[in-house]
Amino acid sequence: MRALEEIFPLHPEERVLADGTYHYLLNAKQTDVREPWVRYQLGDNTVTRTLRSDGHSFVLGVKTWGKEGVEFASFYWESAAGCCSANYALQGNGVRWNLEGDRPQQELFDQPTCFFPLMRVFSGDTLRAIVANGGCSQVLVPSIKTPEQRDSLFRPLLSERTVERLPDGAYHYRGGEYDDGARYELTEEGLLQRYVWQQSEGELWEVELE
Repeated sequence: MRALEEIFPLHPEERVLADGTYHYLLNAKQTDVREPWVRYQLGDNTVTRTLRSDGHSFVLGVKTWGKEGVEFASFYWESAAGCCSANYALQGNGVRWNLEGDRPQQELFDQPTCFFPLMRVFSGDTLRAIVANGGCSQVLVPSIKTPEQRDSLFRPLLSERTVERLPDGAYHYRGGEYDDGARYELTEEGLLQRYVWQQSEGELWEVELE
């Protein structure tokens, strides 16, 4: 499995702003899943690289940056079946995207849309963007539901999401796969600190920032 900087090589002028790692627990037991991330400064731009992996069966990598009003994201998936990458460019009311080797496709939005690039380091920005939109918004998420199927991997998925601020300062997030809601706790800087989601009766997921 490739490392983060192998997937998304560094520019020689990038300097580190912040870093951390998210750890995944299932039913209060540590899993092998880790999600390290690093934020860099490159000129006037902030570049974020992050990777989720269990160390042996899969790697999901994401890099985001912005330039001249366009939000860019690159995605990478690797498993025993092979690897695949995709690129996104969001501007105004639409997104242009493609899998590596395919012709770009464009999709236009008929309402304000927030973008969630899959990884926990981006959770705080997405939650606060939904709150700024009145607590309800359409959210775009690249699909990783069936990563073994190239035709659906990283395809744009749109769903309605809602965010409610709880009395203790945490956030309750509903919509998409979160039918019963998920609890998000953010740091003062707006990063995800802790996340709890009851996926099913026998599966309680927790994610914590180290």
